[in-house]
Order: sequence, then C-alpha cells, then structure tokens
Amino acid sequence: MLHLNPEIMTSNLPTANYYHVGLHKTGSTFLQVHIFPLFEDSIAYFQGKIATARFDISSFAKHLAGRPVFFANSSIAGDPLNFEPDAAARIAAQNPNAKVIISIRSQRTILRSLYWLCVKGGEKRSFDNFARGLLASSKLDYWQLVESYRQVLGEANVLVLLFEEFISNPELTIGRLAKFFDVPEPAFIRDAPQTRPTPGDLVIGTARRINTLPILANTDTEARVGPLVRQGVLATAYFGEAVYRQISGRTLRIFDVSALEADIAAACSSSNRRLFASMYETPYAISYPGMEASVAAETGTT
Repeated sequence: MLHLNPEIMTSNLPTANYYHVGLHKTGSTFLQVHIFPLFEDSIAYFQGKIATARFDISSFAKHLAGRPVFFANSSIAGDPLNFEPDAAARIAAQNPNAKVIISIRSQRTILRSLYWLCVKGGEKRSFDNFARGLLASSKLDYWQLVESYRQVLGEANVLVLLFEEFISNPELTIGRLAKFFDVPEPAFIRDAPQTRPTPGDLVIGTARRINTLPILANTDTEARVGPLVRQGVLATAYFGEAVYRQISGRTLRIFDVSALEADIAAACSSSNRRLFASMYETPYAISYPGMEASVAAETGTT
C-alpha cells in the first residue's frame, strides 16, 4: 500500500505565488517539463523536491527580477490513493494570496494508469479490486478536491486543467495559463515530446503477479533476487506485447474498464457535473462520466 510522501506531510512548502499540486497520472510531468517552462521569461519556475526548491528559491531571491514564483510538485495534493487534506491550508500558510493549478483526467482512463503506478509500488490486488476500492474512496471525487482549495484560497485562485485538453490542444491550455498568470502567451513547439504511455495489460498484470510471489515476501530474498526476477519476467512480457502490437496494431488490453462503468458512473457522475458547472466551457468535458448527457443537450445531439 502506498502512503503519503513524508516530505509533503512534514516539510514546509516553499513560499510561492503559484503552485501546481498534481494529480498523479494526469499528464503532470508533461505540464511540468514541456508547458510550464514556456513561461519562464515571465515567471520564476521551480519544480521537484520541496527542500531543494525551498533552498533554490531562497538562494535566487535576489535574482528573480520581480518575477512571481511558481512551484510544481505532483505530490502536494496527495499520493496516488489519497488526498492530502491539509494541502490547501499549508499553501495558504505560506502565501494566503497563492494561486493553485490542479490537473485532472477522466476517471475512465486514469484507473489503468494509477493501477500501473501502484503496481510499480508493490500493489497486489487485481485490477477490478483496486479500481472498485479507489472508486469507493474519495480519491476520484474531483469536485471535493477542487472545492477544498477554492474554500481556502478563493475560486478565482484555482485553475483546473484537463489532461484530455492539453494533450489534444496544448495551445488552448497555454492560453488558459497565460490568462491565469496574467502574462503574455508564449509560443508552443508542436513537436514537443508527448506523455509516456502506460504499458499494456500483459506487463501490468505480470508485474502485479510478481508482487504476489511468496519467494519475494522475504525482505532478504527480495533484496537479492527481486530486481533480477522482475527484470527477466517483465522483459518477456514487454516482448510479448511488442509482438502483439506489431501483429494487431493495437496495445494489448486485458482489464475490462467497461465492466466498471456502473461503478464509475455512480462514484463520479454527480461530482463531475458539479465541477464542470463551476468551470469554463470545454468540449473535452464529454470525456468525463456524467457529462455525456450535458454536452449532448447543449449541442443538440443524441
């Protein structure tokens, strides 16, 4: 089981004007590496570990030339399975006028990516059990998350970015950021690298099975042979997926997300409708459970 990053829970955040708080597997790395740095002429941008950023921001304070400070760390909002309930208050303690950026992703597509992230961290549950457990928690209740920041920092000081939008139309997201930062809109180079794809289900399922091997339950055995076992078995799984992709032209899918549709809708539809009713209009909202009928009604489609 993964737990909250101890550094996030125990360290004072660096003082900044803007924070990107996550979430995990919502394209946050793509934003932090390829989008946010585009604004460095107008904003002093820092990312990474809290202690390092706190030191860097303090050390370079005299050289910031009056630019506002922007700090990005995907774990501020919590770990892959839990929200950090005091994150907004801790940001406000550093700067009560701070502004926050939260990136989200449709619950339908984030489940598999979160599962892979957690399997790499030792998750042993099957995909179905993992997904149903996550849906039963509040982790994918985006309305609750966003409201927790709005209530502390103010609605105008919280910007929500959609994974589906900035992957498909990064220029639109850059425009939203420029408005939020109140700075000129920078140019975006279209051949920038894309997000790293989640591997196919054969690799994910194999990695999960490795986590359950009794031989690796022993700490000493895990330390001695664990990496070799994983490397060898996963190499075979990756090869099998490559062969399948070469023959079929598709990524191998074994986990049936569609079988969870009723659970996803029950857990997320109401939350999503409340969130999008409070946000800017975007055609990418249709990707989110509960928004299909809303978008169809607005466009007159059936």
